[in-house]
Amino acid sequence: MKKSTRAPSARKPKIAATDADLTDDHLISFSQTCEILNCSRMHLYRLVDDDDSRYRALKFPRPFSIGRTGRHERKFFRLGDIRKWIASRACEVAPREAA
Repeated sequence: MKKSTRAPSARKPKIAATDADLTDDHLISFSQTCEILNCSRMHLYRLVDDDDSRYRALKFPRPFSIGRTGRHERKFFRLGDIRKWIASRACEVAPREAA
């Protein structure tokens, strides 16, 4: 049996929406967006899908494509758009004060 000489692949570093080093123009992938939102890829696809009326009211930012169209295109979000969306959602679901 032949041993692999390749070094173990390093995982992408985790990204946080509050990382001060990252500007609002920083591009993040679908998987990084899922990490920030703590959701599954399927849920993110549903948020982005225009046909799903259940999520349309949430007004989630649209991704944009880089690369070839079709099967090999990569979709990214601007970190600033995700940060703004999180902030707007936090304002909408702010806890009510006890009476």
